[in-house]
Amino acid sequence: MTLRRTTGGLQSLHLFYDAEKVVFCEGGKSITYRDVMSGQGDSETCDTHFWATVIGTFVELNEVHFKSVGSKSTLEGIASDIISNNITSIIVCLDKDFDDFKKNMLEHSNVLYTHGYSWENDILCMEFLEDFFFTYKNKNPGNQIIYDVISKSVFNFIVSSKRYCEFDIHFALKHSEFYFDRGRPTRHLEIGNQTVPKLNVSACQLRLSELGYKRGPVTQIKLDQSEVQRHLYGKLFARFTFHLMKHYLGRPPKKVPMHFESMMRAGIKFFGGALASGSLAKQERYYRSLAQGAFA
Repeated sequence: MTLRRTTGGLQSLHLFYDAEKVVFCEGGKSITYRDVMSGQGDSETCDTHFWATVIGTFVELNEVHFKSVGSKSTLEGIASDIISNNITSIIVCLDKDFDDFKKNMLEHSNVLYTHGYSWENDILCMEFLEDFFFTYKNKNPGNQIIYDVISKSVFNFIVSSKRYCEFDIHFALKHSEFYFDRGRPTRHLEIGNQTVPKLNVSACQLRLSELGYKRGPVTQIKLDQSEVQRHLYGKLFARFTFHLMKHYLGRPPKKVPMHFESMMRAGIKFFGGALASGSLAKQERYYRSLAQGAFA
C-alpha cells in the first residue's frame, strides 16, 4: 500500500499502521516524503526511543506508532502539511538545532522540538553521568575522587567550547553553514588511549582557517556559561561524554565494555525517570506541555 502525498493521504496514514496517531522523528536513514508515504522508516532508533520515553512519561501511548525518517527536511515538509491542513493524527518531533535562534520554529501543537539543540543535549546531564558512572563503580571515597575528575572534565569542556559554540550559531545564522564539522564530530576532540578526552583547540583553530578566519568572526551571539551545554552541537557533546566515560570505565583491572548506543539508551531511560520524578524541573515543565498539547 502506497499513499500519495495528499492531505487525505497524510491524514489517513495512521490507518496504515493500525494506530490512532503516528509520530515521525529524526534518526536512522534519511528518506523522502514519498518514502514515508509508502511506509518506510525505522522504528528502533535512539530518536524513537527518546520521544516515546518522553511523551510516554506524561500521556498514555495506546495505539501510537513511532517512526524515524532521518531527514529533517522531510519532517519539516510533513510538519508544514500538518499546519496547513490541521492534521491531528500525525505528530512530528524535531531536534531544535538553532531554529530558535533563527526564529523559524514551526508553531503547532503537533510539531514538537527538543528542549536543547538535540535530544543528546537533554539527556547528557551531570545527574545521568554520575548515575551511569556509579552503576559500574562502587560508591566509595576513591571512586568519588574519580567521578569528581570526570565532573571537572565536563565543566572544562563546556567552558572551552563556549567561544566555538557561539561561532557555530553565528555561522548558522549568517552563512547557512556550521562551524563544527557535522560530518566528523570527533574531529574537534582530542582522544587518546592514555589521555583524558578534551576539546581539540588546534582542530578548532584549523576549522576557522578553513572558513577564512584567523581569530573568528565578530558575533553578537553571547551565551551565558550555563546555557552552553544546551546549545552545543549535540553529537560533539555526546561523543565527548562517551569517550570520557570510556576512558575511566574501560580501563583495567575491571574493564567495562562500552558501547555508544547503549550509553545513549541508558541516558534516555534515566532522563525519562528524571522527568517523571520532577528532578529536572525545567525540562519536565517543557516536555509535559508539549506532550499534553499534542495528545489533548
